[in-house]
Amino acid sequence: MDNNILDIDGDKNQSLSAWVNEIMMPVLETISFVTMELELQLHEIN
Repeated sequence: MDNNILDIDGDKNQSLSAWVNEIMMPVLETISFVTMELELQLHEIN
């Protein structure tokens, strides 16, 4: 079993924030990048 996820509260909060940083930050960067690309394409069409 993976003890990193199911551990005492302090460690769980640390691993959760690390998971959020590893997963969500690239996702948010990708979303903002795609949004900028779409806006540029819309401006080119108009």
